[in-house]
Amino acid sequence: MRLLIVTAVHFWIMYQFLLLKAEPLFGKVAHIRGGKAALPFVVLITRKDNGQHVCTGSLISKSLVLTTASCLNVPLKDLVVVTGSADPGSTRRGVFGLSWKITYGDWERINNKPKFDKNSDDIALIKLSWVNALVKHGKIDYFDGSDKPGSKLQMVGWGPTIDAERLLERPERPRAATIRVWDRDHCMNHIKFILPTSTPYILPSRLMCTDSLAIAVNGDFGGPVLNKERNIVAVLIPRCPVPGACFTTSAQPNLLIHLRDFRAFLDEYINDDALNRLEPLSLVKTKMMTNEVPSV
Repeated sequence: MRLLIVTAVHFWIMYQFLLLKAEPLFGKVAHIRGGKAALPFVVLITRKDNGQHVCTGSLISKSLVLTTASCLNVPLKDLVVVTGSADPGSTRRGVFGLSWKITYGDWERINNKPKFDKNSDDIALIKLSWVNALVKHGKIDYFDGSDKPGSKLQMVGWGPTIDAERLLERPERPRAATIRVWDRDHCMNHIKFILPTSTPYILPSRLMCTDSLAIAVNGDFGGPVLNKERNIVAVLIPRCPVPGACFTTSAQPNLLIHLRDFRAFLDEYINDDALNRLEPLSLVKTKMMTNEVPSV
């Protein structure tokens, strides 16, 4: 009996240690500021009415922002994008309304590819209401091998900080930290632990787990994951590998979507943006198919 009590106390102490070590966002946290360390393409997606941080995003062309589709449940007319947001007092800081959005699921339906998986294809693009001329956009690297186990990456997000009991105020700058990619078996073991018994699950190749000393919260999702060259290789998504089954503790991993499988989708709209098209042809088709009115 005494041995059981000692063992239980030992595990409780280890669990509390992990809770203290996990600090959204992130383990060893660094504020992103101006100068050589700045990441000007990291943007904040926020509510227009109350300034609530909805998500993080990445400017990937002169007027396109990459984020997660699950972040965009709020009508576009109620959102704004803040660019140059690593330096709140900078003259490069801009606030943009949004013209339209398109998710990867929309694009697959347009192209008759009904393979959309809400949890592993959680990618979307939003269009700024006018061209950004304030900051340089980021670059996507589709094939850099960053999904290999042990790879070190950097995650960036605008989520609130936290202490042991409560969420703190919204940060004035995005925060970042170095994280490490898990091997797929280790990732699957954690996923199986939260799934209902006998639930079949195959880990999609584009889905990645990273170490749990770097915990993401609402506001961080949609943020870029960068390689050592500071190119965008993945996007941070909510910690739910399947609907209704989510990671909730600091001992469980974050989830990332690698952008390798989304090249055709992203390049189509990046190229459209370079040609100054107000709306891509595929988006026009979507509206014709669904009788949607353009978002303003």
